[in-house]
Amino acid sequence: MSTSRARSLALPVLALLLAPQAAQAGLFTKQVRIHVLGVQVSETRSDGTSWDGPDKSTNDAVGASALPLLALGQVQGAVAALVGGSALNGIAPPDLQGTALVVSNAGLPLSTINLPLVDDDITPSYCASDTACPHSEVHRLGDITALTVTLVDDDALDDDAILPVTLSRKDLRRLMRTGQNPFTTTDQGQGEIQQVSLIVERVR
Repeated sequence: MSTSRARSLALPVLALLLAPQAAQAGLFTKQVRIHVLGVQVSETRSDGTSWDGPDKSTNDAVGASALPLLALGQVQGAVAALVGGSALNGIAPPDLQGTALVVSNAGLPLSTINLPLVDDDITPSYCASDTACPHSEVHRLGDITALTVTLVDDDALDDDAILPVTLSRKDLRRLMRTGQNPFTTTDQGQGEIQQVSLIVERVR
């Protein structure tokens, strides 16, 4: 077989082998914007205690009574509000707020998506009919290595940290390709954040 003949046969095979890598390289150059639609957290903390309920209210009440700047009457009112508002009504859902951090390949922040405070809800949605969903700036997908979602339970005295979860670039690519939501995260953070709903919008 001549050299030119062998080359003509090899070129199509080489093109087939390189096609997936070329497609992946093209995908990494796509400009994307990440929208956070909502999250879901577990009904209790990972240790089984309630977010806001009798066990939490007792701790808050003790903390409130230790505040030196409050008069006795103010302390009693604060304690009554804390205990009466949650202990008498049973276990209350958390008051969630937080951030979704877009992380670069170097481990540095590219964008911070602020997730607003939503009271008494384990499934807050951030996309009201008259409000745009919280979203990132526009970045090349290839520059993003991860999206880390961090939440806290906003309390009167001390916010309760909720174990964060991270979506990899592979996860974000799959969401961009399939649009499948929500993304389940129960295998991370001891399952405190159970799901994250996102849109990975291809801008150009």
